[in-house]
Amino acid sequence: SEQTTDSLWYVTCMDIAGNVGNSFTRTFRVDGAVPSIGGTNIIYPSGQTKVKEGQDITMQVTASDTGSGVDTVTAGVSALNTLIVTATLTDGDSDGVYDVTFTLSESAADFEGDVPVLITVTDVSGRVATTNINAAIDNKAPDNPAAISVVTTPSDLDGSVDLSWASAVATGAVSYNVYRDTSPGFAISGGNKITTVTEPSVSYSNVPGINGMYYWKVTAVDDIGNEDVTGIPEGSTLVDDLAPDITNPQ
Repeated sequence: SEQTTDSLWYVTCMDIAGNVGNSFTRTFRVDGAVPSIGGTNIIYPSGQTKVKEGQDITMQVTASDTGSGVDTVTAGVSALNTLIVTATLTDGDSDGVYDVTFTLSESAADFEGDVPVLITVTDVSGRVATTNINAAIDNKAPDNPAAISVVTTPSDLDGSVDLSWASAVATGAVSYNVYRDTSPGFAISGGNKITTVTEPSVSYSNVPGINGMYYWKVTAVDDIGNEDVTGIPEGSTLVDDLAPDITNPQ
């Protein structure tokens, strides 16, 4: 039965002679109702409609049970047929809305797409209700520019360097990070990042300020910050804004 009913046990003690002793009554509940899932919601990081590896995601589930009451609410996130996250949701303010925030981890590198999330609500009697929702994961970085052009402008005599590269907007780029260092083959980091250029611009001018050999790298970044830090093309140029000095003419 799908009905939840309250019933009474009447217990009476009687001996062989027919004497009736103490009696008592106990109430028990027959729980025939499964839990109810009223709604689900996924909250992505601010300004995003998807999440990437290392970011936090919040799941909310509205659940109730008219029989024995809700016992547990869990969410299982799977990707590429592998369970990557199991989280328990809690109702901290007793309003029937269960939620949990967790950091996405162990999702496949370069994965992009919707993944199933199995919501399971179990009541105190052990009856179960489930529903499926989808979460959007994007770990795929856009393609970096195939090459960058580095041009000095000696006629300016100001040591400026002009960089340009082909657009990567077709692979999802919304901006480009520009890095500069004085060593060839350098590893990009926050310390050598000098600017971010936003699409549709694909060029940048910079004055290093000190004469010498400089090396440049440009990476493409998508709308949630995915950036491929491998296989980055490198350009170089010598910055020299000093005019030659003629001494002891003959």
